[in-house]
This record gives sequence, structure tokens and C-alpha cells, in this order.
Amino acid sequence: MYLDIPLSEYTNKLEDRISITNARINKLKEEPEKLLEINDQDHIVGGMIISKKSFTTKNNEIMAFINLEDLYGTMEVVVFPRVLEKYKSLIKEDQIVLIKGKISIRGDEDVSLIASDVKSIDDDSEFSSQKSTYNGGYGRADNYSRQVLSGTGKKVFIRLDSMSNQDLLSQVYTTIRAHQGRDPVIIFPLDENKDGQKKTYQLKDMGVYASDELKADLASFLNEGDIVIK
Repeated sequence: MYLDIPLSEYTNKLEDRISITNARINKLKEEPEKLLEINDQDHIVGGMIISKKSFTTKNNEIMAFINLEDLYGTMEVVVFPRVLEKYKSLIKEDQIVLIKGKISIRGDEDVSLIASDVKSIDDDSEFSSQKSTYNGGYGRADNYSRQVLSGTGKKVFIRLDSMSNQDLLSQVYTTIRAHQGRDPVIIFPLDENKDGQKKTYQLKDMGVYASDELKADLASFLNEGDIVIK
């Protein structure tokens, strides 16, 4: 535990390891088009977990939303069940951690990170695909090059009650961003397909890698029968 250790004591270590801070994000919010450029990018953030909210998914798995505080503000981090189970010893309040994940932007200013890997601040080992770079005037940092997106040749079909269910759509978009790829995503809204109609929506510029892991993450808040990969 780091309860009695000020986060400021880790300033140099954080600046050496992270790739983006809340200061940088707040600056980008002044120019929304530039903020959108970091959407779906891999980044490392670091700081203290100041709150953690867990809930049970439809598959009786536990996922969490945490608030991570760095020296400039706080960021929401989404932790899906598989990641939470793997790093549950680190994802606790008052822990100072480094988190690798994908930036997710909803609206003009709602920025969160979808976690994929977590390390203790005292763990000096590198995340995979890590390389050193300079962070635009916000300190030295470790950054990630964009991965070349791949696909399986399959399509992902998702059945929803309605395209107007913004909360559910937001969860779908967040999950898709955590599994980027070239496979198309097609949504079948039940309220627009009465009397034998077959109206669907293919998401533009939001492909996925159609894996079992994607289906498991979607099934954490959707019925498994409403997700088809073929």
C-alpha cells in the first residue's frame, strides 16, 4: 500500500514511464479535433487509484471502473473481467500503478482508458511494444506506435433493443475500441425490425478483431445469444 506516500514523490518515475497525462488531455480538449486524434490510440497512464467501483456482469463476472489520479487530475479507467482477474492484486484503492490501455473518447470531452495491462509503480519491466519518446512538452514518456490492424475475415452481428439506447451503444463502442481490427460490426435493432423487416446498421470506421475474447467482453453486458460471429 502507498497510503502514506505522496504521489509527488513518484514524479520523475511517472514522467519516465507514462505516455500521456491529464495535463496533456486537458490541453487537447481546447481543440476537440486534436483530442479526437488520440481516440483508439494505445497509451500508458500512471497514478494513484483513488476509487474503484465493481459490478457483476450478466455472466456473473466482475468488472470495474476506477478513477486514477495523476499530478494533474483524474481519469476513468475501464477494467473488463479478464483484465481485472489477472491484475486484481494491483487494482485496489491507494495503489500507485502504471496502466497500459486504449484511449476511448465519447462526445467532445469524455475521455477514458480501456485497460489491458497493469504494473506496480515499482515494477521496472517494460510493457510489450514499448519505446521511448518525448511527450510534447509534458515530460519524457514511453509511447506506443499504432498497431497494424488485422482481421479474421468474419463479421460481428449484434442484436440490440434500439439504436436510441445510448447507454448500451456506448458500452458496445467502448468494447469495440478495446478490440480494434478490420472485421465489420453490424447492429440489428429489434424496434426497427418488426413485421419481417431486416434493417441493420454497419458501424463506420469501427472495425474489430472478431475473437472469442471480444464475444466474452460483449457478453458481459449483452445476452450471449444476441452476439453472432460468422
